[in-house]
Amino acid sequence: MLFFYIGDNMREEKQLFIVLIIMAVIGILGVALSLGSQYLPSSSFSSIDVNSYNAELILDKNISLRETYNYQIYENKKYRMLYRDWKVPLICGCNISKVEVIGAHDYSYYNYPNYSETVSQPHITLLNLSASSGDMVGYVVEYNGTLRADTESFEILRDIKSLVVQYNVINEVGFYNPNKYSSGDYSTSYLFSIYPPIEYDNTVSHLNLKLADEHFPYKKVNIHVVDKNDNILNLFVHPVGFKVSKTGDEYIITGHSPENGLIELEMLLKPESVVGHYNYVDNVKEKTLSANNRYFLINRVLSIIKYLFSIMVVIFPLMAYILYKKYGAEKKYIVPEYLSYVPNKNRKPWVVNLIFNGKVGEFGKEGFYATLLDLHDKKYIKISPGESTDDVSIEIHNKDLSNLDNYEKKIMAFLIRYSKNNIFKPSTIEAIASEHKYNKNRIGAQRLWDEVNGIMSSPVSSYSVNEYMDNTGNIIIWALLACSVIVAVVSYILSSGDYKILYPDTAHIFYLSLAWVMQCVVLIITPKILFGKWKKDYYKEKLEWESFKKFLSDIAMIKKYAPQDILMWKEWLIYGTALGVGRNVEKALKSLDVKLPENTREMINYYPLIYYSFGSMHSSVNTAYIATIKPTSGTPGMGGGFGAGGGFGGGGAGAR
Repeated sequence: MLFFYIGDNMREEKQLFIVLIIMAVIGILGVALSLGSQYLPSSSFSSIDVNSYNAELILDKNISLRETYNYQIYENKKYRMLYRDWKVPLICGCNISKVEVIGAHDYSYYNYPNYSETVSQPHITLLNLSASSGDMVGYVVEYNGTLRADTESFEILRDIKSLVVQYNVINEVGFYNPNKYSSGDYSTSYLFSIYPPIEYDNTVSHLNLKLADEHFPYKKVNIHVVDKNDNILNLFVHPVGFKVSKTGDEYIITGHSPENGLIELEMLLKPESVVGHYNYVDNVKEKTLSANNRYFLINRVLSIIKYLFSIMVVIFPLMAYILYKKYGAEKKYIVPEYLSYVPNKNRKPWVVNLIFNGKVGEFGKEGFYATLLDLHDKKYIKISPGESTDDVSIEIHNKDLSNLDNYEKKIMAFLIRYSKNNIFKPSTIEAIASEHKYNKNRIGAQRLWDEVNGIMSSPVSSYSVNEYMDNTGNIIIWALLACSVIVAVVSYILSSGDYKILYPDTAHIFYLSLAWVMQCVVLIITPKILFGKWKKDYYKEKLEWESFKKFLSDIAMIKKYAPQDILMWKEWLIYGTALGVGRNVEKALKSLDVKLPENTREMINYYPLIYYSFGSMHSSVNTAYIATIKPTSGTPGMGGGFGAGGGFGGGGAGAR
């Protein structure tokens, strides 16, 4: 029984109201999480923030970049280094005399050439560094592992070297605090000269600079691109979401950048307008425009999908309501609150249990017990006490099964198969199960488990339910769930790694699709009847069986309307068992001391034994099967490109 499934007395409207409220809450939370996901702090960086990242990129003949990072440290004495790293070769061009070559590094992984003092490949040169506090010691680790530190202290140099080796640092500039950083505000500033790869043809040059792609969250980003000589023909900012304006010879770029977010500037320039490492490429302008048009188109589509998903998860409860009205809402019937007679005597007891008791299609052991009583009444079998006080003996009287339905035939076939001298005892099955358990006979235990569960837990396939119910609504819900799962999986893949950096809306879509999955799951776990519709007048019959069950649930009502017709008592007992309230009938019969025929009296007298002996049999079979299952063992199991993400540079602000 599901947490929101209150019971048979709870009408569909109340169930639906609860379902819609749960879905609405999930939808609102999904939208809120999606909108706020880019602002969520990283758990590893929760003790420090980069309040602002300010940069000035000056395009003169040479390209220079000045960066200022404003940190706010919350946790006292946790960090020793505030740094800015690059993913391209960095050399030191400033006056730092203390030099230490870190011999413990293996830099072959980076596949950098052995540059001469005048670097002949794309690289970045550090020209200057400064900090807001005199306690902060500047250092640089060049592309080849050379450490330069602005200090006269051998101990500090040794400490920096130790950290550089420990964290395998390369292409990094930063500030070391020998006493660790106290909580508070700190500012670091760096001046670089950039010698990037530049693609060119006869008409334009192409420059793609990646200022960051692996860093703390930047709460504020403020970048000024100063075009001294009016060389910029086109400027593209990656990713989408940054605000770009132009004043005079300056492009002003503002916004924020989440953890490991991309900050990239791609430009088309006049030919040979800046210093760099030139590489001839055909159709530079076409390739640049094509790559960016494609990139911005994809982001535009993703943005539309994001907003559509946001709207959908919010209005999905309304869609579920419409689905209910079309495929689940039942016609109104008026039935008595209490019904003292069997609504439909032509219904087999097991069908009543499967279809009209509780959730449609959910079969309980009571359906099996009721069928045993019915077979006893029809004289196919005779139920008697066994040799022990807690066992029953079932004598098989009639082996002509032609007048029985498939489920009844299955029960009779089982009883006959395990009978001896036409006598079946549940204790015989228990003994067989124990033997399988002792001998670790998995095949035998599973075969026995399949047989017992086939008669006590799963009488027939679902087609029987479809005779009574139109499940179009439930089929639609399953289809929606499949779609939501597919979208969630795809968006999860796309929201990981580089895709998340290039297409930030994929993360939003993932949170929204996850909310959609949860909404669909809520619909799936509701009773099938809520989004299914009874065929013909079966809903009226369902209500009548509920009224009959309510009557049999009240012993006072049974006694008040005790029938003179002995056959009705027998019907009450059999169908009451199918509905799960047979014990009430048993108690009422015994308390009233009704004179019953022998066959019916036997049903009453041995009623508790049926429950106990077959329940014990079922438990023994399950235990044996579980005990024979073998546990399964698990299995040990450089830049310059066109478009977003292809820029030269990378890295960003960090701390350790």
